[in-house]
Amino acid sequence: MKKIKELLNKKSVYYVCLFILVFALHLFMKPGKADDSWFINNYTGNPLSFAYMRYMQWSSRFLIEMVLVVIVSLPLILWKVLDTLMIVLLFYSGNKLLNVKDRKILIFEIFLIMILPWKVFGETGWIATTLNYTWPITLGFYGFSILLEEKTNFLKQIISFICIIFACNQEQMCCVMLAFIIICFCIRTFQKKNNKVFLIPFIICILMGVLHIICPGNSMRQISEMQTWYPAYQNFDVLDKISIGIISTVTAILFDFRIIYIAFIGMLILYIKYLPLNKKLSYIIQFILVCFIFINIYPFDSTQLMFYSKAQESIVITFMNFVLPVLLFSLLISIVIYLILKTKNKYNYMFVLLFLSGICSRLILGFSPTVYASGKRTVIYFYIVCYLLTIFIMKTICIIKENDFEKKI
Repeated sequence: MKKIKELLNKKSVYYVCLFILVFALHLFMKPGKADDSWFINNYTGNPLSFAYMRYMQWSSRFLIEMVLVVIVSLPLILWKVLDTLMIVLLFYSGNKLLNVKDRKILIFEIFLIMILPWKVFGETGWIATTLNYTWPITLGFYGFSILLEEKTNFLKQIISFICIIFACNQEQMCCVMLAFIIICFCIRTFQKKNNKVFLIPFIICILMGVLHIICPGNSMRQISEMQTWYPAYQNFDVLDKISIGIISTVTAILFDFRIIYIAFIGMLILYIKYLPLNKKLSYIIQFILVCFIFINIYPFDSTQLMFYSKAQESIVITFMNFVLPVLLFSLLISIVIYLILKTKNKYNYMFVLLFLSGICSRLILGFSPTVYASGKRTVIYFYIVCYLLTIFIMKTICIIKENDFEKKI
């Protein structure tokens, strides 16, 4: 028993266990279909020329696709190992950002990673989806975790910049990283701490954002995909697109059954028990959160709440297809923000921003004609945010319990 306890006290054990479990999952994954197949068949053998061609004709994700085409041309086992390591790096980055050391939390973290909606990661080809979503998210968080270190060396800073460059090559992550860097810069300035470390990442985000905006391929793809997936989209104004972004996000989060989302809501319900709230208010919030779990589990026909129809020429907003879902979603957002701010953690505003960034990263899809055609993979960032926030709440509960125990002693 002593040896087992000593083993469990070693953090490396949890990383090895996670690697084995995630790699075992990868053995059942079958890449090479859908977008994977397209990249395999169209790769010219020169990643630079391929990336340039794609930037001019289809996508601003030239760095991601340059790595992607190299990986699809190599044995599949290499991608399985690299993608598993990327999940382990996400685990490491989360622990680093949240300063997790408790072995119970580490075990629960592994459980949360295992209940992520893995099928979504292979929606349009395992390699293409993971490199376009999982890798930028992981490298973005890892790069950001280095920036937050009190003391760091030159090599770590270079690694951080490389990670942020790759992450920002994905449009959603570029917006998220820019928001985080600006907020951290302002907080450090207010605290009169050194904020120069955020200058280069800020420039990286701005330059990447400009490259996304001026990319000729994005404009060409917009026209092509509008004709293919959503012809009526060309008739929509800005308010229509915002409405589409809102309702598609609301339905994807509230009505698509996801265990990771339920785990997050469940942890919030448990957390209320440890807060100094009025009993009636506690019961009301817990009841509302239980209702949100029921809404997510119950098989509603969420398609009736969506605007999507190729034949639809205008957006018709009704109480049932827009107002009610948005009111429910607004209530959920308000409760989550309220509970996070109740943590009395000096970084609680950062976690509010993290939660909002998970939602906004999906909302901006309203400005793309593939808002529905892109499928569930565009919600991956929100699921990972749920994972991180669940750990944050669990750690807060453990701290509260420890403090209460010390007071009793």
